[in-house]
Amino acid sequence: MFYYFESLARLVVIVVSLFSVAALTASQLKPVGAEGGSRLASSWDSLSGEYFQGDARVHLIDRADGRTTTIAAPEGERWNYISASPWKNQDEGVEAVGRFTRSSRPAADSGSSVCGLVRLRLPEAEVIERVDLDIIPSGRPAWNPVGDGQILIPAGNGRLYSYRFASRSDEVGGLIATPEHQATVGADLMAVEWRCQAPGQGEPFLSDPVWPTIPELQNLVIVSLSAMTADDSGRPRYGATALWWLELSGDGEQIVAAGPLIDPSDDPNGSVGVRRRFPNVVARDGRIQLAYLVSRTGGSEAELRVGDLERGSNAGRLRLRFDSAAEGAARPFPIGHLSASWDGRWIHGFSHDLGRIVSLPLATDDGAPGGRASDPKRLP
Repeated sequence: MFYYFESLARLVVIVVSLFSVAALTASQLKPVGAEGGSRLASSWDSLSGEYFQGDARVHLIDRADGRTTTIAAPEGERWNYISASPWKNQDEGVEAVGRFTRSSRPAADSGSSVCGLVRLRLPEAEVIERVDLDIIPSGRPAWNPVGDGQILIPAGNGRLYSYRFASRSDEVGGLIATPEHQATVGADLMAVEWRCQAPGQGEPFLSDPVWPTIPELQNLVIVSLSAMTADDSGRPRYGATALWWLELSGDGEQIVAAGPLIDPSDDPNGSVGVRRRFPNVVARDGRIQLAYLVSRTGGSEAELRVGDLERGSNAGRLRLRFDSAAEGAARPFPIGHLSASWDGRWIHGFSHDLGRIVSLPLATDDGAPGGRASDPKRLP
C-alpha cells in the first residue's frame, strides 16, 4: 500500500510539472497582454530593399524556421516599410501594415501620387484595407504589443503618429480591398506629443520605432533620435542619430519620459557624425539585448552591434552596456531594418547588392560573436 501511494504521488508531481512547462511555453509564445489569452505570437517579418530604389518586392522571412518568400503590390502600386503584427488573429492569420503609393491618375504623367497605409494579411498579401493619410510614412510602423490594432508611424516630418485600426468585426468584408475603394478613417491619426522635456533646442527627429513585446519593457519604445542643435552661425540643424528609449502614456499617444540608451560619457564618437539606427530587441538565454547598425554620415556601409540592455537607476528606464557592444564585436551588415530569429541566435537583414535576405549568427555556443553570414531557406 505504501508503495502504491508513493507511486501515485510521483505521478501527480510529474503531471503538475508537465502542465507547468506547457504553461510557461505558452506564455512565451504570447505577446504582452494579448487579449483573450489564446492568440499566439506571429513569426513572420519583412525585410526589403525599401531604403534603396529598384526592388519593388517585399521579402518575407519566417523567424521560426528561416524560410523566405516574396510578395508584391498590384500593378501601378508600390508597398514599402511593411511591418507584421506580433500576434496571430483568431483564424491563425497574420496582419501587416505599411506604406502604399500609387499615381492618383494612372493615365497621367503629372507625377502626382496618393500615399497612405495598406493593411495586409500575410503571407498571402491579401489587402484588407487602404487608408489615405495627410502625412508621409517614412519607416516601418511599430505595433503596440498590448493594444489590439494600434500602431506608431514614423513620418517624414520627424514625428511619431498613433493610429488605431477598426476592429475586424466592425468592417464590411472586401469593401475597401481595391485601390478604387479607399478608407476614410485617416482622422484617427494622432500626433504623439512630448509631455516631458524633449532633448535639444526644438522637437527632435524620430525614426525606426521598436515597441518590444517583452513584458519587462512594457510601455517603452526604442527609437533613433536626432536632437535639434545649431551650427556655428546659429542656424538650426539635426545632430548625430542616437538610440533613445521613450516611455509612453497608457494610450500610447504621449511621451512621458525619455533618455539615451548610451551614456554620452561612454561614447567617444557620439558627436562626430556616427549614426546609430535600426534597433531591434533580442531576447536570448535570459538576456535582453539590442541589435543595431552603426554608420558614418555619408557612408554606404554599416556595422552590426549587439549589446546587453539593463535597467537604469530609475524603474522602467533602460541603458545599453556600451562595453558589451564595443568595436571588436562589430561586423559588416546591410543598411536597413533588422529582424531577429525566434531563438535570438540569428539576425536577418536585406542585402541590396545581393537582392535577397542574409543572416548572421549573433553568437556561437560559447557566447562569442558569430562569424560569416549565411542564406536562409527559401520557400518553394
